[in-house]
Amino acid sequence: MNKKILLVVPLPPPYHGSNVMNLNVANCAILYSHFNVKVLSLHYATSIADIGSLNAKKMIALSSYLFRLLKLMISFRPHAVYFVPAITGLPFYRDCLFALMFKCFGVHVIYHLHGTGIKNKLDSPLLFKLYRWFFKDATVIHLSPLLYFDIKDVVPRNQCKFLPNGIDATSLDPYQIAEKNHNPKPVILFLSNLIITKGPIELLKACRLLVDKGLEFKIYFVGNPSTELTEEVFVETIERFGLDDYVKYFGPRYGREKYEILAKSDALVFPTEKDAFPLILLEAMSVGLPVVSTNEGAIPEIIDEELTGFVVDKRNPVKLAEKIEYLISNPEQARKMGLSGRRKFERCYTIQKFNHNLLEIFDEVMGSR
Repeated sequence: MNKKILLVVPLPPPYHGSNVMNLNVANCAILYSHFNVKVLSLHYATSIADIGSLNAKKMIALSSYLFRLLKLMISFRPHAVYFVPAITGLPFYRDCLFALMFKCFGVHVIYHLHGTGIKNKLDSPLLFKLYRWFFKDATVIHLSPLLYFDIKDVVPRNQCKFLPNGIDATSLDPYQIAEKNHNPKPVILFLSNLIITKGPIELLKACRLLVDKGLEFKIYFVGNPSTELTEEVFVETIERFGLDDYVKYFGPRYGREKYEILAKSDALVFPTEKDAFPLILLEAMSVGLPVVSTNEGAIPEIIDEELTGFVVDKRNPVKLAEKIEYLISNPEQARKMGLSGRRKFERCYTIQKFNHNLLEIFDEVMGSR
């Protein structure tokens, strides 16, 4: 009989990188063909702005999820639990309650981490001990060896596996992508929620520098507004920079609409200050776009410098503008970089590759139980 795995995962909405990857795991047919799988789906936040906050509704939901987990642990009796935890702030303390239940039942835990921030918390002796307890004897999946530094003090290397993200791009036509026409004016795309740490303001600063140099281009911003950067404030900021004739804000786009904008663009720029393994870079590479991003998280692993795009320092609009100017001024080289990115995507970052690698990890862990 197949061994039993319980997936305990936060699922969309809201739609952001880790929730999208959780949904991919929950829908991974190859896992169901190899194991007896059940899913406990968690829904705490209803929007990006709601993430990380604490309220009565979330406390009631937490109580319900813990009760449902208890029933599953008793009735299903999994051999292992796959859990995607929050790793900092109040949500981490919340997820310690889940860890406590796993430990009480003596089940092996496979944690899948989608961010960083633990290392910065380890100055607290209490938190250091709590993290050591949380990860003790568990298998920990992280996104890249470049991110191991964040957990090395609380997770032994032999407990850690590395699994890069992957996305589904099977509906895309690579020949159509490769032969797409250039826009009369190059289109630079920013595609992310309007959160300051994602870099939209840094990109506006870089664009102002490009305008001052006399370059012709368009820049599209696509994504949900946030409490810190509402649509009204963002539009006012565009006007303040004098970029009304260059910038268009579309709001959020999903599914086919999102990929249509990606496919009509000439480059993606994502000057993030706080990301581990951004899916948007993979999405851009999947449609043959060169990408410009920052030296953050595993991004230097995703982007091959000068081959598929450029990596610049965070909060450096001058360097950001330099790389964008290169792509605008060298359209044929930019196209070649985009096609190189597409080839790397096909080698490394498809959902099929992700599913295969995930299954290998599960097979290895379950085989040793």
